[in-house]
Amino acid sequence: SGENSPLGQRSTLEDDQSSTFRYLYVSGTAKAKSFKLTIQVYDHPCLPNGFVSGDAAQAQIAGQADADLPEPCATFDSQPITIISKPSKKTAKARNVSSCILAGSLVSLFNRINSQTVRTKYMSAQDGELCAKGSTWSAFTISIVANGPTSPSPARNGAAKSHHRQPVQPTAAPITYGAEIILTETATGLQSDRLTVCKVENGRIIEGAIGPICQMQKVALQSTRRSADDRPLYLGAGGDDHQGGRFMDHTTATNTVLRYEPTTKTEYYRPGSDDFLCWTIVGISKFEYPVELP
Repeated sequence: SGENSPLGQRSTLEDDQSSTFRYLYVSGTAKAKSFKLTIQVYDHPCLPNGFVSGDAAQAQIAGQADADLPEPCATFDSQPITIISKPSKKTAKARNVSSCILAGSLVSLFNRINSQTVRTKYMSAQDGELCAKGSTWSAFTISIVANGPTSPSPARNGAAKSHHRQPVQPTAAPITYGAEIILTETATGLQSDRLTVCKVENGRIIEGAIGPICQMQKVALQSTRRSADDRPLYLGAGGDDHQGGRFMDHTTATNTVLRYEPTTKTEYYRPGSDDFLCWTIVGISKFEYPVELP
């Protein structure tokens, strides 16, 4: 909410005790670097679901006075939430920590085909498997097994990586490209395999990239295993059909089980053909409050 022009949404608590507010508008006119959220909880529906803003919000609430609008059972105010934007390549440096993805932090990842908002799916978990959903998303804790290089290193001699390393203790250090990570879904505790974070640039997966991973950047998640023909495998939302699934209609309500697949890096490559392997990574702000309701 803003100081001069409050924005509001209303939503009903679902059977699973969750509620979703699908839209958030943050004005850039004041050049604010953060905003706050206020959540009011009522013990029964008192206003229709929807979006209200500015004077209309105040007027509608005032107009409900005669309808015995109850006092909220509880009100929660969040801590300041940082407003982020996709950083330029020149500013995506370790010193700009506010835009970096940090070890031990919460993140959300989404997959978008051909840059189309309607073909967006969000990484989640269901029935003990990682999946991509079109309507809901999950928060993941990102833990480092081994961080990537921060500067170019000599070519490796082909020695196999150790498969017995344990996640290091979470720190505030930025995660870098080439890092081996584990994603843990916070609601179920489901963990991913060990994954190597790779850079994506102009729709292509870039091997050997270095530097910190920043908010709103696209990444690919490479498996420690390889295909039968020794190609790298990446965690993707391509669906069951290997060819048609890559360009499937993401507007469907079905969940897509995530699978490891190779890139389409061939002489016949076409733009967007690897979109199903690319994930945009975003940091999450989480707030928890204990409350006793009547």
